Amino acid sequence: MCSTSRFISLRSGPRLATVAILLAGASIGLACSALTPQESTLKQGAAQFRALARSQAEALLPVLEETVKREGDSQAGKPQFALTGGGAVEVRTGNALHVVAPVMIRYTAIPTVNCRLAVYTTDRKEANFVPLPLNADYDSCRGMDQLGIADVNHDGVPDFIYKVNIPSNKTDEIVWEGAVYLSKPDPKAPYCFAPDISRTVTLYKPPTAIDAFIAAEVNRRGTRVLNCYGASQ
Repeated sequence: MCSTSRFISLRSGPRLATVAILLAGASIGLACSALTPQESTLKQGAAQFRALARSQAEALLPVLEETVKREGDSQAGKPQFALTGGGAVEVRTGNALHVVAPVMIRYTAIPTVNCRLAVYTTDRKEANFVPLPLNADYDSCRGMDQLGIADVNHDGVPDFIYKVNIPSNKTDEIVWEGAVYLSKPDPKAPYCFAPDISRTVTLYKPPTAIDAFIAAEVNRRGTRVLNCYGASQ
């Protein structure tokens, strides 16, 4: 039996399952998370996380309208939001509690569809989108799929790994690009996009566990592959 009221902790020991969280359910009742384990080596830490019920997550989406206004084009029209990438996750680091939500953003006046990772403040009254470089901010996104949640940078806080589905520029197929969001010690901006390892994740293929794939790349090239993108870059 699963429950959205319990947190999954990274303190369980030196080996813990990498968790892929899939949210399901209707607008009534709590959605239950389907947990898919893979072997992983996660450093012990104080972080905990849980899938947020879909009804709770969708209730937070209107907050993002103000976030879009701060960042976006006023001519784009009213934005519409939908959860993607397995749904929202509540993350606890120390005394702070954040909601991390991958979302699709559509607009009434233009055909653009963006996929962004929203991180809510602890009171859930505001949210910010994790900054992306222009070449990763696709305007024809077809949704995100969660590849895994793992402590990639070994700071005891969950990191998020996604596929971003986009149309191919060569064929009629839908292809995907990697997107890795890493935790960082900034209470106002607790997550960043890591462009180098995101590009590398695009080469990932099962059955290797995604965190093992990333760890092998870090061992080969060094921790610089986990460098964050900054909004000023």
